[in-house]
Amino acid sequence: MRKISVTYRLILLAVAMVLIVGAGDLAYSAKPSKDNVLTVLLVPDNGTFDLIESETGSGRGPFYIGGTLFDLETGAELGDFQCWGWFFDGGLGRRMVTQEYNLGERGTILLAGEEIPNPFGIIGGTGDFKNVRGQAEFEFVAEGVLVHFDLS
Repeated sequence: MRKISVTYRLILLAVAMVLIVGAGDLAYSAKPSKDNVLTVLLVPDNGTFDLIESETGSGRGPFYIGGTLFDLETGAELGDFQCWGWFFDGGLGRRMVTQEYNLGERGTILLAGEEIPNPFGIIGGTGDFKNVRGQAEFEFVAEGVLVHFDLS
């Protein structure tokens, strides 16, 4: 039986670790499936809505609104929502926005894009979502807005 040197063992261990980490990245970045979709209920707080009109009565200018996020299955509060951006053409035309979904200990997901049409691009995140990409789509329901994060 042939002896394997310590250096050779370390090289094999390093190669094995690279393959394991690489396989995890491939699985994480695979084409989205139902397993890669996270849905939360967003309840906007209209009392936080703020618009600074750039022209009197125009409805154009920077805005902000906040809200609360809930678990769809349990109804438990997950965290908070922040949205800010700019209304063009009295809010009836283009609305460019950035949104932050703070999911408590899990981390934060950031979106950016034009509010209408759907979907928004996921531009990053923190915590469990630090390397996430994908898109988010919105479904308006009686309780608020269902936000479907298609994580890839």
